[in-house]
Amino acid sequence: MLHAAFVGTSARVLLAWSSIGASLAWRIEVSTASNSNLELREGLALLRLGVSPYSGTSCRTPPLALWLYGALADHDLLYILPNTILDLLAASLLYRLASYLLNYSRSRGKSVETSEDTPVYDSVNGDCFAVKGSFSGFRSALPSALAWCYLLNPFTLAASAGGTTSALENLALVTALYGACTAQPALAALGLAAASYMSLHAAVLLLPVACLLAYGPEDVVTPLRLLGPCHNGSALHVGAPGVGVGAALGSGDGGTAGGEDSPGKAKAALVKEGKLLEEQQQKLARNEMDRAAVGEVRDSPSGRATLETRSLPQCSAPLPTPPSLPILPWRQLSQCTLLAASILSLLVCASDLYLLSVPRRMGIGVHADADNGNTTTCILGAAKQLITPPSTSTGTAAGEVARRLVAAGESLASCWAVRVYSSQVLLDDATPNIGQWWYLAMEAFDDTKTYIRVMAHSLLFALAPPLAMRLGVRRPLALFLIQMLCLGFLKPYPSVADLGLMAPLLLLLGRQQLAALRLRLLLPASLAMLWVLGPAMQRMWLSYESANSNFFYSITLLYGLWQVVLLGQVLGLTLWVDRLARGKERLLEGRLDERRQEAQMSSAAPEADGAKS
Repeated sequence: MLHAAFVGTSARVLLAWSSIGASLAWRIEVSTASNSNLELREGLALLRLGVSPYSGTSCRTPPLALWLYGALADHDLLYILPNTILDLLAASLLYRLASYLLNYSRSRGKSVETSEDTPVYDSVNGDCFAVKGSFSGFRSALPSALAWCYLLNPFTLAASAGGTTSALENLALVTALYGACTAQPALAALGLAAASYMSLHAAVLLLPVACLLAYGPEDVVTPLRLLGPCHNGSALHVGAPGVGVGAALGSGDGGTAGGEDSPGKAKAALVKEGKLLEEQQQKLARNEMDRAAVGEVRDSPSGRATLETRSLPQCSAPLPTPPSLPILPWRQLSQCTLLAASILSLLVCASDLYLLSVPRRMGIGVHADADNGNTTTCILGAAKQLITPPSTSTGTAAGEVARRLVAAGESLASCWAVRVYSSQVLLDDATPNIGQWWYLAMEAFDDTKTYIRVMAHSLLFALAPPLAMRLGVRRPLALFLIQMLCLGFLKPYPSVADLGLMAPLLLLLGRQQLAALRLRLLLPASLAMLWVLGPAMQRMWLSYESANSNFFYSITLLYGLWQVVLLGQVLGLTLWVDRLARGKERLLEGRLDERRQEAQMSSAAPEADGAKS
């Protein structure tokens, strides 16, 4: 971790010293309407002149971000210092998060770091055999790999050297994930509230955070090839039907496991003694013959409810009927919502106090009664416009009401919250970026812009409940990462910093989902091609004027397609691994074999009758 911090800090200082960071601040892939360093400096300049930075549209940075970056934002070299400190804090939390997740299975009695024989299920022969070895190398490498990947990937370096506020938002998201995984609701709510303070769309992560608080993260130590009926750290009983993945993945050995608690401790003792597992399989199969494969919520040693899935033995019993109502952690959801709303209210109050504490200088064009943009003053001004009786009664009552509403709206329009968040909701900034909505917001007619706004926001928030219903109980960590991918794809003003945060987080799935990934060469190669074609098309459009906006938007559409492919791969592999851990892959294959045998028997019956006749 120390080596990664030193190298990451040196790389950022070198980029700032070589003036590359100043040019990155103008790149539309790095700087957007919600994190721009140029708007940050403009707002600070207006504050020094005694003018509210939110009186116009030149600044859409929250006040606390202005306070955090204000001291060094105009310095040629030291402007990189706040982002460097924030990135180091985020990398430290990622390091501690990986260490905690690796030790989480040991605390639940499922550590696979052992020098004893480890049982492995052979999907070809259907036998269990023991292998020697341990996974201490993975345990020691993963935390450092996350820190190195976050501090030195080019997307995070570009966002940090460009002076954007994405480092603050990334730190808030990592804090929310760390607090949720370690069962600290206050810390998780603090990170979620800070991320929502910077970008409203981060509130979509409320459901994944609640699922992590309720059920805890899944195991990330167990390799994928051990997710069979022989593994004592999986949710399967020894006698339950399972499927090995040796034939599907060849000789690959990696992947996180979404293991649940083991049904007993006798199996581990038998493995340590070197005994065969066939007798244990038969015994547990007889004991569990009458039990259906249903989810049973019980208390784990860590104090949180976990779901243990019991699989059907090899028999002709039908598959269990799924529950009629989805399982959602309503108690944790309400608790986290209240905590996050309370912390967000405190952040809003702190923002108002900061704006009130800024000294106001009188000058040309600056009036003594000018609004400073704080929320309380704007709300009181709007209320005054609504309740103050008119001096002279002219016009109709409807006209007077309309006039008062317009005056109240103008008073609220100068509020910093309206200026900051209205652009995220109304999509009023049509500056090109790597997202999918700027072109539609620029080219759409006025009567269709409302439909585009509703579609842009509803798509993101409509995906959260079904994903939480399907993955929230058994795969809450994967649910958080999948929702992060959706957030980076569908929010109005994305940047490369979103991909820079997802790159290290996906390493947590490296020993399970990513081990089964088939597009290992296509995804990075296509991403590199897009990041070459994107700046080229932008330069042809804006600098040489030899192309139009459709050329650059085609590249952003292809980048969106790349994100959809990555999202589909991660989601599909997560569902496949979840079924694999519960033994349903073998059950489905057995059903298909039975159907084939029945079809062959039904087709052979008429032939036999004809031969007899």
